Amino acid sequence: MTWQRFDPEARTAPWVTFHTAEGGAVALTQFRGQYQLVLFFAHGPQCAHCRALADRFAALADDLQTFDSRVLVVADAAPTELPAAVGGPVRWLADPDGVARARCAQLLGRAVAPGVVLLLVLDPFGSPYAAWAGAEADAPELERQTLEWLAYIAIQCPE
Repeated sequence: MTWQRFDPEARTAPWVTFHTAEGGAVALTQFRGQYQLVLFFAHGPQCAHCRALADRFAALADDLQTFDSRVLVVADAAPTELPAAVGGPVRWLADPDGVARARCAQLLGRAVAPGVVLLLVLDPFGSPYAAWAGAEADAPELERQTLEWLAYIAIQCPE
């Protein structure tokens, strides 16, 4: 699938909450005004393609830091199934009932099947700039294309 571009002034992402492997909670509101976000709704930690994409994002930690960005890898899994937190700008989170994913997928304005991988790129105020959806997280250069969106957002005037 190709990227879908949004008018960032037209909407904001829903302020959803995810679960951590340590038993805590992470809300999107915690990042408001601080970081650009990539919400990577993955198949889960058992999916080799999703883990590989998460690892490729982690390898780009310096680039993500340059753009004041964080990648939240959200799995439709129990928090106990998540990989251990390793720090840095990439973090695995759980959405075991899929409610947060469903709410975020509504931004696309079309149906997104439950098994589809979804990436949303948000500015620091929760406005979506771009989305990508596909059957697998194995699209070539997906992490580099995501960085291009983050670079684009970084040069926008905040007014």
